[in-house]
Formats: sequence, structure tokens, C-alpha cells
Amino acid sequence: MTENAGGPDRKPFPAAGAAWFGIFQDAAPAHRMMTVIVVAVVLASWFLGEHVPVSGGLGWDGVIYADLVRNMGHTGFSTTLGTYYAQRILPAFLVRQGLLLFSSDMANRDIILGFAILNGLMCVGLTEVWRSICNILKLTVISRWFGFAGMFMSFEFSKQTMFYPVLTDPVALFLAAMLLLTYLKRSKFAVSILSIIGAFCWPTLSITGAILCMFMPNRPYDPASPYSAEYQFGKNTLKVGLWIIAGVAIFSAICAIPASHQACVALSGPINIASYLPASLAAKAQASHSLKDPCLIVQQGITAVPSFLLMILAMIILVVPLVRTGILPLKVDARRITAICCAVFIVLVSWLGVRVISNPHVANPSSIFVLARLSGMPAVGKVFLPFVSLSAFWGALAIFSAVEWPKIASEARHMGGAIVAVLCFTLPFGLVGEPRFLTTIWPILVTLAAIVLGRFNRNGRNVVLLVSTFVMAQFWLPLTIVPWSGGAFASLEDFPKQLYFMHYGLWTSWTGYGIQAAILVGIAWALARSAKADLADPARNDLQHTGPSALG
Repeated sequence: MTENAGGPDRKPFPAAGAAWFGIFQDAAPAHRMMTVIVVAVVLASWFLGEHVPVSGGLGWDGVIYADLVRNMGHTGFSTTLGTYYAQRILPAFLVRQGLLLFSSDMANRDIILGFAILNGLMCVGLTEVWRSICNILKLTVISRWFGFAGMFMSFEFSKQTMFYPVLTDPVALFLAAMLLLTYLKRSKFAVSILSIIGAFCWPTLSITGAILCMFMPNRPYDPASPYSAEYQFGKNTLKVGLWIIAGVAIFSAICAIPASHQACVALSGPINIASYLPASLAAKAQASHSLKDPCLIVQQGITAVPSFLLMILAMIILVVPLVRTGILPLKVDARRITAICCAVFIVLVSWLGVRVISNPHVANPSSIFVLARLSGMPAVGKVFLPFVSLSAFWGALAIFSAVEWPKIASEARHMGGAIVAVLCFTLPFGLVGEPRFLTTIWPILVTLAAIVLGRFNRNGRNVVLLVSTFVMAQFWLPLTIVPWSGGAFASLEDFPKQLYFMHYGLWTSWTGYGIQAAILVGIAWALARSAKADLADPARNDLQHTGPSALG
């Protein structure tokens, strides 16, 4: 396959008959086709696809965002707005302004349509951002297509965006991609502005921008620049770590069987946890079924251990070579002081802005303590549920990133210490089992995976990725094949609602977890096997790459 250096879009196929094949060989027609595909998918999903039946099409969180659209600007609005939703108010503000422009009465149907149009515009705009990122990085055409598939051919954006439009996810993804683009251009000013805007769309976007500013290298990113010497993990070291985690996972699964719980209860006897807690927590412990059962708490903790260990191993692979080679830009000089001031400015302005428009005394639905509890006490026995959920939500490129994590980590280090720092800050949120929490780094992971696919191009693996991308997107899955019964929060773990919620770890039933886990394992096995077969093929051994494998 002819490889385009990336650079400026150009069309070297003057013959009319070769124009179609240009989308596979040249960047310009490829990106035009990407835009056409996104527009077609958005329109088809809206006019022909399914829509969430809960709350008249608003969905769950959508009810709150609809209230923001209606009540924004009214007297007393800021006194009832908590800081959590103040950090998600931007999409509602944009929708409100659009509806006011057309003198809408703010009915549910109008709000839903407003969010759908906003989401569609964000998706189309994202294709242009992706084109710019690809040109800066000089990605091969095949890498551009796989990155496009990772960005748009996932359950999140091929299905959920129009199925459940009253959310802030598409705006957050667009801003996250813009942050990556402006970082690659080394524009502290643009990163600062986007970060402050993002503070009113997604809680962690401002922190992400501050980190990018603080550790931003001085020179524009050059994908052709030589790698610095890296400490490399040996294959045996990684295998030992993975075998240890696998053993812990098996132990966790054994501890989840009912007989283990019964043995624990018989051994420990009745324990009143409330008697060991402060008075402020004792009442809550008495009211909570799980807190009344110490053995259940132990089982939940044991279930969470393998996921935490795998995350720690991933962070070690990512960070240790960076620390050992001193690539992280910690030298204090005038430019570094400017970068630090820029980061402080982002955080301070974002913090003040959120508090100016909100009431910090209003109870928030989420906090760092809530996230810690959710990640530390998952459903008993569902080992690696966060990773199953992440793959089900984000698609085949998430599985590829896990399988090829050493190479992904190496490319992240090459892109700069700021990218490593952002990954380290955001990746632990994935342990909660709520895959949307990785929205701010998904463009980064897609870009790194695309780079790896370009450096290590293998035919067999590419075919597996194409097939698995279609399977994992699940846009073909009918979520409302029969009417949903019960209230908004009733029967989430029962079918047909489970067809939607098996993509969300916190509410995934055993059946949904089993289906998605089987698909994940099958794709991971196929990726590993195809890569091994390609390497064994003498015809493929002449492949060269410009970056080292972290496996050595």
C-alpha cells in the first residue's frame, strides 16, 4: 500500500477512475470521505435510529440538563446550581441560546433536538480536528482510518450520541481533541482558553489543560525527531507481572462464590460495623445493607484488587522509563516559570468561574470520595469489570491499546511528559467502571494507537481490527426491541434495558458482563495471534519503524 507522508493534503491521482481509490492511498480524499461518513451516520442515527424512551426522550441525566436549559437566567438560578453541574453547563447554555434564537417554548422535543444538533456539529467538527492532528503527526493513511474508527466507530459515538443526545459527552470530546491539537502546536494561549471553556463542560478538562501547559515542551512536536534512550522493560518482567495479576484474579473469583461468603460469616460471626464508626457515619452504616456485612465488604475489595494491580502495572510501564531517563521537563527557568503560572491561571480562573455561577453549598451527586468508594467496592465476582466496560464503550481500539500498551506508552513518552502526566491523572478514573470518565484522554489514546499502527503495520492485525471495530461498535444492536418497563431507574440489570446498560460497568448484569467479557477476550486473543502470525511471515519481516518497542 502506498504510504502518504501525511503533510499537507494533496491528491496525486489525476485519473478520474483512481479518485475512489484515493481514500485508501491519499490523505485529502480520505478525510473528505470521513466527513461524509460522519454526516451520514449522524443523520441516519437521528432520523432512522432509536432514541432513549426514558423521561420522554431526555434520559436520566438529561432531565437535569433540560432543567438547566429552561431555568438558566431566571432569578435564583445560581442559588440552586451546584458546582458539579456548573462544570457541565456550557452545552446547556449553547442549546438555550439556539432555542432562544428561534423563539422556542423550551419543550422537551425542542431541547432534545437542540442537543442532537449540537452533538452533530461537534462530531463533524471533530473530523476536521482529527485531520489537523493527522497532518501534524504525518500519519499514514491506514493510521488515519483506524484513528477515525477509534474516534467514531465506538458504542459511545456510533450509537449513544443520537440515542441519548441530552448529554455533554460530544462537546467534551471535541474540546479534549482541540486541547491535544493546540498542545501539538505548542500554543499555551490556546490551551489556556480551551481549558477555561472546558471547565464549564467537563470537570477534569481544566486540570487536563493545566497539566499540558505546565509540562509543555518549548519546541513544536516533531514526529520525525529521534527518540531519547529509554529504559526498557524486559518481556519476562512483564509476563511475571501479568501472571501475578492473573493469579490474583483467579483468587478473587474463587472468593466470590457463595460458599466463600458463608464460610467468612461462620468464621467471623456477627459484627456491627456501626459500633466502630464515628457517630456521623454510624447511622449510614446501619441503613446500608452492604456495610452491615463485613464479609461482603471484603469480597468487594478483593474483586477490585486485580483491576487496581493492572492499572498500577500500566502506570509503571508508562512512567518508570520517563523518570529514569529524565525526559520530564522539570528544569526551572524563565519559560518553565511561565508555564507554571499559565497552569495556575487556568486552575484559578476555572475554580473562581465555577463558584461565581454556582452555590458551593448545594449537594453534588459525585465527588472524589464517591468515585473512590465505587472503584473500591465493585460488584462481587465481576473481576476486571472496569476494563470490560471501557472496551464495550470505546470499542476495539481500547482493546488494542491494552494489548499493545508498552508501545502506546513509548509513543506517549515521545510525545512529551505532559501527555504522560495527563494519562497518569485520568487513567485511574477508569477504575470506577464509568467509561465516560476517560472522555478527556480518549483523543490522546486514539492518536497514540494510530501512531503505533503506522509504525508497526501488519496485515493480519489490520483485518482483525476492522472486523472487531464493527463488532464492538454495536450500532446495529437494537436497544429498544421491546418496550422498557418500570421507572427510570428500575430493572437496569434486566433485559431489554440491559442491552444499553451492559456498556456501563456499574449497572452491568452478570449476563451483560459475560457477553462483553467474552467478546473482549476473543478480540484480544485474535489481535495477539494475528500479530504473532504476521511476525512469523518472512514477507513481513522487512517492516521498519522509527520508534522502539518498549518491550525491547
